[in-house]
Amino acid sequence: VDYSPTGSLYASCSYDGAIKVWDGVSSRCINTIQNSHNGRAVDTVKFSKNGKYLLSSGRDCTAKLWEISSGMSWPEN
Repeated sequence: VDYSPTGSLYASCSYDGAIKVWDGVSSRCINTIQNSHNGRAVDTVKFSKNGKYLLSSGRDCTAKLWEISSGMSWPEN
């Protein structure tokens, strides 16, 4: 789990390969990225300093940068 720099969001990752972004006040899930690492477990998530991106690493031996607003990654899935 990692909190955005402002604390308004937090992100979680899971064994099923999903990354979830949560509202830091209401604790409601506001975005889910399914199959983020080709069906493999996601080990870590970390917000960028500006809070617009998430960096994730998974058991598919890759690291991906995610734009939170669009759910798009670099490199693309």
